Formats: sequence, structure tokens, C-alpha cells
Amino acid sequence: MDSSTRKRRLQGSCDVCRKKKSDSSTMPNKVCSVCLNAGIECKHTNTPKDPAGVRELLVDICHYVRSLEKDMARLRRATISNFGTAGSQPSPSPPALDTEYIQSASDPKSAIGSVFSDEDSDDIDTNTISEDFKHLSLYHSRPRHYGMSSNFVLAQTLLEVDFQHSLDIGLLLKRFERSLFWTINPWQREVPFTTPDTPLVFPESDLLHDLVGIYFLEFDPYLPLLHRQTFEQSIKDGLHLRERCFGKVLLAVCALASRYSNDPRNTIHGAPCPEHSLGWPWFRQVAVVQTTSFIDPPRVYNLQLFVLSVVFLQGTTTSESSWIIIGTAIRLAEAIGVHRKSPGPGQPRTIERELWNRAFWALINIDVTVSMFLGRPRATTFDDIDLELPADCDQEYWENLADPKMNFVQPNGKPSLMSFWIHYTKLQQIAAAVHRLIYPIKKLDVWRRMGISGRAWHQRAVTGIDSLLNQWVDNIPEHVKWDPNRKDPVFRQQSVILYTTYYWVQVPFIPRPGQESILTFPSLAICANAAKCCVHASELQSPRIPVLPIYTPLFSAGIVLLLKLWRAKHTPDTGVDSEKELQALYKCFDLLSDFSQR
Repeated sequence: MDSSTRKRRLQGSCDVCRKKKSDSSTMPNKVCSVCLNAGIECKHTNTPKDPAGVRELLVDICHYVRSLEKDMARLRRATISNFGTAGSQPSPSPPALDTEYIQSASDPKSAIGSVFSDEDSDDIDTNTISEDFKHLSLYHSRPRHYGMSSNFVLAQTLLEVDFQHSLDIGLLLKRFERSLFWTINPWQREVPFTTPDTPLVFPESDLLHDLVGIYFLEFDPYLPLLHRQTFEQSIKDGLHLRERCFGKVLLAVCALASRYSNDPRNTIHGAPCPEHSLGWPWFRQVAVVQTTSFIDPPRVYNLQLFVLSVVFLQGTTTSESSWIIIGTAIRLAEAIGVHRKSPGPGQPRTIERELWNRAFWALINIDVTVSMFLGRPRATTFDDIDLELPADCDQEYWENLADPKMNFVQPNGKPSLMSFWIHYTKLQQIAAAVHRLIYPIKKLDVWRRMGISGRAWHQRAVTGIDSLLNQWVDNIPEHVKWDPNRKDPVFRQQSVILYTTYYWVQVPFIPRPGQESILTFPSLAICANAAKCCVHASELQSPRIPVLPIYTPLFSAGIVLLLKLWRAKHTPDTGVDSEKELQALYKCFDLLSDFSQR
């Protein structure tokens, strides 16, 4: 055939015509005769061959999808808002659609937003979690960040399992917010301005004596920090009137002890809920950051003040500030080498060195717990610490004036109160390993460098941690092992703290919804069993407020139990005894309710 008479393919032809070199581009409405005769739809969907054109098309589609998602989210928020007021107001008319919604939905290029994500990440989007929970922000400003190990992620998982994204989670949470626990009171915001010459106001002598006694009875056995003999002697000598930093340590002690006191002098006058202002008359004067010099090296009183302040704040509506304060305190301690072991072999322990030791380990233990709870990085790691653990010796045996060689020697046959704290510190090291190995942000880089897959890495990490936990529980000192019939109230309370924390450390092994469990043993069933054990152990908790936050493990336990119940609801053949799960869950609610009183 002559090239001049060869039929040429026209630009803009339909998919069929491009193959048969037909005439769609010249026909009315570009419907070619071939498609008309065949009775088929005349399509023009051929993908451009230019890579840049393909990418531009995909980006436009992604932008369009993202704009639709945003529109749906806005409509859900409107639905939730109407749902929240439906019980008290007449049903309003359907809200009119904003023209912005229509424009953005009709024009894909007008929608903006990031459409590319890290394809290697299989984790829940923690930015989404922060976005959802910002509606519960106490400050109503920039949303806080909550990472993968956070209890907020567990709460997010629970809500997603139940509502399947059908409602806006943030606004749903807002409906059930209790203002009593989500409001920053005026006395928390208005810290009185003080100068180094401003006199500190201490409790009256009778109340001061009572509060110091309460502190060493209710706090010291579970968070060993001070040396009672030297502390009380310093008060008798009037050191708190001459040494401002020590005076603030005493005020922080009084603030904590106030939560165990019914004396109205410990509350803010005119507070709507006096119990929630307990200790604030004394704590408002502490101003731990104002007290700290970032130029001069810290003293042991500074670290003690940081520890006491953090413990007090954890029981308030400004508890998140404790994470920042802990980081500051640890940096100050490391700046003068408190994290390193004593120089020279065989150096004897001294009271001052032991007080530094206690303060530092208290900060480290609290840092692990708070960082895991919030899902944020820790201030330091155990790899950077070689400080010896505190002496396994009760403080009355720190000094033996008759025989100095017997200093820091616990009498044979007498169980030490410090054994609990040393073993608790070892458990926190395992918890830190969970935080680092199960939830590293750049975990895939670690996996690739080691030449193993993500699943294999996760399985190795969990298997190793499970082995460490088994070793830890096997080595619990006899006098604080689990025994519901134990008579000594202090050892019983210490045992409760150890076991509730032990079960809490197992909760991160829970697989996420939709994620097939890659492990043979740490699954939802085992985590739920750990949650029930945690609740059961907490039942032996003293009815008084705990010094260490066992309400953190209880919160996690409650969410895990709810997850298991909802899973049983949607998959009835799981063999779950819902009645027992509900009993444990209600007990968890009761315990948390008890802790909310002060």
C-alpha cells in the first residue's frame, strides 16, 4: 500500500479506535462509528506515556481524595455537635453545606495536603492521635504529641474498634470530658512572684510536725528519697528558715503529705472542690524552675525538690509538665556526673552520696514511666548510666557510730524496705527496653542494618523481653512476693506496686486491630489476662492514695479489657467469658474512682 493512502491514526481517538485506527476524533461527541456499530461505550481513558504526566495525574487524584476525606471529617464533626445537643434541644434543621466544601470537592486541584507518607511505616499515625486528643487539651492550643507506647494510643485503638471511624473521635471524647479533672484551677496558674528575700510561709508547728510524720509513713517506703534522721534534725535546727532550697524541699514534703491529711489548713480557701486543692498552699511557693540555677552546679536539695515536685504534679491536672521537669533534672544531675559510679574502687558509702544516688534513681524511674505513658523520648538511657543501685539497707542502719565498718549493713534476718525499690528499678530497666525495642521511631533502619525483617525483629525483641520478665519475677525478694495474706501492710503495698507494674509492662505486646499476631504467646488474650491480674493485684492496694502511679497500669488494664470485650462482641466464637471480663472491668472502674477523690 502506498504510504500516501495509508490510514493515519488521529490524535484524541478512543481506546478502541487507537487500536483499530478508527475515526472517533472526527465523529460527533467523539463517539466513533466502530463503537456505535458494536454498541459499546466509547472510552477515552488511555494513560499518558509521559512519566511526569502520570505522576501529575496521580497527585491530582490523591489531592482530590484528601479533600473528600476532609469534607467527611467536617460533616462528622457537625453530626457529633448535633448529636451532643439533641437530648436538650429541639432537632435543628440540617446544616447547610459550606460553599468551601463544594468548591474543594468539585475541584481536585484546589484541595491541598500531604499525600505521601512513609511507605515503610506500619504504625498508627501518631499525628492523627494528637489531632484527635487535642480536643481534650487543657490549654486549648497547639496539640500535644503522644507516641506509640502512649496509653492514649490504646484509647485511640479502643475507640476505632468500636466506632470504625464513623464519628469524629476527638469531639466524641469532648462530650464525655469531666471539667473537674480537665480544668486548670486559678491557684495552679497564678504562681505568686517571689524573690530570694520573699519569706516562705510554712505550716503551723503542729501541722508541720504531722505532715512530716505522714510523709515518712505514707511516701518514704515506696519512693525512698530522704534520710529521716538528718531531715528532721535539720528542721529542728531551723535550716528551712536559713536555707531557701531546703525550705522548699520541706514545703514540697508538706504538699505531698497534705493528700493524706484532713486538716482544712492544707486547702485553698474558697476552692470549689477543696480536696483537689490539698497541698497547694505549700506547693505554690515551691516554683521548682525558679529555684534552679542553670549556671551554678545543683545541690542535692535541687534534685530532691525536682523529685517531690514531679510526684505532686502527677496527681494534678497539670501532670504533663512533669515530663519536662524530669528531663531538666536529669540533665542537671548528669552535668555534675551523678550518673557515674563513685570514683576509685572500694569507696565507702556516705549519707550525702547515698542521697544523691536516691534522688537520681527516683528521677530515672519516674522518667521511664512518664515517657512510656506519653509515648515520648526519655531524657537518658540506661546505657549511659553506671551508677550503683541504692544500698539494700534501711536508713536507720546507714550510720553505726560504734563501728563505722557496719555503716550501710542490714542486719541478718531482717528484710529490707529498700529491696522493693531496687527490684522496682530493675523492672524499669526492662520497661525502658520495651520502649526502645518495641516502639523505636526508625525501627526499619535498625532492622535493615541487622539484615532481618520487621516481623523477625519484633519477634526477637518480644521473646527477649519476655525472658527478662520471667527472670525478674523469679528473683523477687521473698518478703515482697505475691501473697494476698501478707500481714505487714508496707510489704503488701510494695508487692502490689511491683506486680501491677510487672503486668503493665506486658501490655505493649498487644497486636493492633487488623494486624495479624506474629507471635505465638504475646497476644490480646495474654495481654487481657495480664490486665485482669493487674486489677486483681490492685485490689490489695491500700484505700489511701498511692505514691507511685498504679493508676497508670490500671488505666491500661481497663482499656485492654474493653478491647477484649468488644472483640468478643464482634467475634462471638472466641470463647470469652464476658461475665468475668466485666467483673474485672467494673472493679477497675471502682479503683480508679477511688483514686480520683484527691
